[in-house]
Amino acid sequence: MDNEELRIAPGEDEQRSNWRVMESYLDSCLKEINLSNFEKVLKDIYEVNVILARDIVVRLIIKYQTMNDQANLYAGLAAALNLIVPEIGGVLTRESTAYFIVAYNKLDDVQAFAMVSLLAQLFNYEVTHEIVILQIIHLLSEDLNESSVHIIIHLLRQCGKHLSEVSSTAHNMIFEKLREVLQEGKLSKTANHYLEELFDLRRLDYKASSFKSLLKDKDMEHTTHTFMVDPEASRPNADLGHFVYHKDFMEIERKYYDLKQKIELSEVENAEPVPTVAKDMTGKNDVEFKKQFYLILKSSLSSDEAAHKILRLRIPDADKHKVVNVIVKSSIQEPTYSKFYGLLAERLCSSHKTWKPAFEQTFRANYDEIEELEPAQLRTLGRFWGHVLASDFIGFEVFENVHMSEDGTSASGRIFLKFIFQEVVAALGINELKERFKEDYIQPFLINLFPKEDPENIRYSINYFTAIGLGVLTEDMRKQLDLIQAKEQETEIAKKRENRPRANSRYRPHERASRRARSITPPRRQRKKSVTPPRRRARSRSPIARRR
Repeated sequence: MDNEELRIAPGEDEQRSNWRVMESYLDSCLKEINLSNFEKVLKDIYEVNVILARDIVVRLIIKYQTMNDQANLYAGLAAALNLIVPEIGGVLTRESTAYFIVAYNKLDDVQAFAMVSLLAQLFNYEVTHEIVILQIIHLLSEDLNESSVHIIIHLLRQCGKHLSEVSSTAHNMIFEKLREVLQEGKLSKTANHYLEELFDLRRLDYKASSFKSLLKDKDMEHTTHTFMVDPEASRPNADLGHFVYHKDFMEIERKYYDLKQKIELSEVENAEPVPTVAKDMTGKNDVEFKKQFYLILKSSLSSDEAAHKILRLRIPDADKHKVVNVIVKSSIQEPTYSKFYGLLAERLCSSHKTWKPAFEQTFRANYDEIEELEPAQLRTLGRFWGHVLASDFIGFEVFENVHMSEDGTSASGRIFLKFIFQEVVAALGINELKERFKEDYIQPFLINLFPKEDPENIRYSINYFTAIGLGVLTEDMRKQLDLIQAKEQETEIAKKRENRPRANSRYRPHERASRRARSITPPRRQRKKSVTPPRRRARSRSPIARRR
């Protein structure tokens, strides 16, 4: 911008026009922002006078956070702008808090959760002070109910790690309060379940929900904002982002001009070549990881000892499926099935619920790769999974992707399923297995294993289970097949009746009459009655009459 341009002060109409252009431009920027184009959009926003457009930026961040709920993205943008215009962070902290209080009082869960997520991420970026977060938690703790507990859990999931670092005393007091609520047992099962997950997350030092900053570490020197939260007086600014005439417009433009030069200079100074990172493509770490658990299995005398050694390592949830994979592969290397591995699976699943998804994931992977195994390995693997399913630590939901049809299964897959069901029947009995398959909640997951729509698939499934000695499980499918066949016969009979030609009849006036020509013979005339009197009867000439 030239010095001559800075001397000319625009009027109100020109400022209003400039305001509309900035608003439209910033709206398009925030509408398109995502994790991949974050740096590009941030540079585009710097092209606008962010000092003058402070309230517009705040209003748009709140608007799109409520619509999309991408708190880390919009908080990162606010943190970057807070570096050069600290007022943006202060206004955003106050407005998002006010919007949260109003939404919470109106029971608007969508905006309440969106605003509390934004405040939590602003706290992680050190834009918002921990005092604001603690005041919000205190406000929610005054009258604990289902809604307030869910919001506290949602807040601590996102910023509990940072809160424990900057204020461990307050962090521990909050969890003691939540522990009392959990022990009272007044909340629903869902709320208690989420509270237990939060305590597990805290026990693991919030590793599953670690904060990932979008900014560089050296840029994390923010102006932190705080204020006293007043639930009665906190109201959103209705005029936020509306046009305001600035008498000191030229002074604001000069500040922005100097600020933009500093930004461009810092970008040039901080530009560094990207270092080349060498990646280990040999998989050495993965091999060492599996080797460690393989040695544990081979050196343990019992399944309890092996489970104790594995659990003591505190394996992350993301790597538990690798451990299950080592257990499965070790079991199929045995000449026959060993209950050591089935009991080990029971101990792991009973230790913590996070092992169940790992076993389910491994089962699906085994079924997808089943054709690579030998017949003896199929038997061992089927008995292992049959043992785990019979123990009821993983459910029959794993059969969701099993399609019992000619095209949906292979020979190896059918053999694998045969040994699974035979092991389950040996452990539970056929009647118990039949009752479990009839439970309502499991029906959607068995629709492909026991089809009920396609007659060909129904027949195939009936024949398969009958061949492996489990024909009792096919009773419902047989009834369904009879109904389908009866409907098909009725449909065929109805079609034949419709296609049968109909004979003409004079008693059906609606049908087409015959085209045969009518007779032209006139009708017979009616005979006239005779007017001649009737003849007298002849007298009898019998001998008796003569004598008389």
